[in-house]
Amino acid sequence: MIKAYTILETVITMVLIGIIVSVVYLTYSYMEHNLKTYVRTEAENFKLNSFKTTLEEDFYISEKVKAFSNSKVKVYFYDGRNVEYRYDGHYLIRESLVSKDTILANDVQLSYVNGQKKHSDGLRLVDEMQISALLYGESAPLYVYKNYYSNFLNN
Repeated sequence: MIKAYTILETVITMVLIGIIVSVVYLTYSYMEHNLKTYVRTEAENFKLNSFKTTLEEDFYISEKVKAFSNSKVKVYFYDGRNVEYRYDGHYLIRESLVSKDTILANDVQLSYVNGQKKHSDGLRLVDEMQISALLYGESAPLYVYKNYYSNFLNN
C-alpha cells in the first residue's frame, strides 16, 4: 500500500491554512488602521503644541503686544522685528517675515492692560490672549499672557 494524503486530510490542511492567513490579514489591517490614526493624531498634537510654544515664546520675549482690533494683534520685539497674529473666523494665523503658521480655532479673546485704555499711540496693550483651538474636532483652550515692566506702563 502506498502512503499518501487523503483528500479529507488535504482539505482540512487547506482550511487551517486559510484560517491562519485570514487571522494574519485581519490583524495586519487592524494594526495598519491604528497606525494611521496614531500618526494623524500625533501630527495634530505636534502642530498645536508647536504653535502654542511659539506663541508663548513670542509673548515672553516681546517688548510689547498691541491690538489693532479684536482679531488682529502685533507682537513687537526689542530688536525691531514683529509678528502678526490675526483671527479670520476659522483660523488663527501667525505671520512673520519668514514664515506663516495657522491653527484651527473657534474663538480668540483678548484682555487689555488697564481695561480698554489706549496706549500713547492709540493702540491697546494686550496682556492676555485666550484661544479656543480645535484638537480632534473638540475645543482645546490655549492661554498666554504678557507681563510688562512698570516703567514701560508709566510711559
